[in-house]
Amino acid sequence: MPCLLKIKIIRARSLPVMDRQSSKADAYVEIRFANQYPLRTSIARKTLDPVWNEDFRLEVNDDADLQNEPLELRLLDYDSITANDLIGSVFIDLNSLLTDEFKIDDYTGSRSSSDDESSSSSCNSSN
Repeated sequence: MPCLLKIKIIRARSLPVMDRQSSKADAYVEIRFANQYPLRTSIARKTLDPVWNEDFRLEVNDDADLQNEPLELRLLDYDSITANDLIGSVFIDLNSLLTDEFKIDDYTGSRSSSDDESSSSSCNSSN
């Protein structure tokens, strides 16, 4: 059953220094899911505490993708001359989206029901 996965990238805190010249980082987040083209935030330049507040939507055509494929968030440092550097990544299991309403309040990953969504899905399972 087709559904829409809503993702909000809010911020990161206390990043490591990635650019020795400025003692900062030029961070962005890359969102990967299944075989879809990766999405990415804007680049937050010269900061160790970037704020994005950006919303993304992914159309998921098959519930099997939610069961079998994790959502990957990759935090990278942008470099104009050399390859971008990976700062960190997280894989999020989306299985719970098929059974109940899900929300990540903050980096602790606590669950609650709310209309103010950080991460949500409009997927419904017929199982």
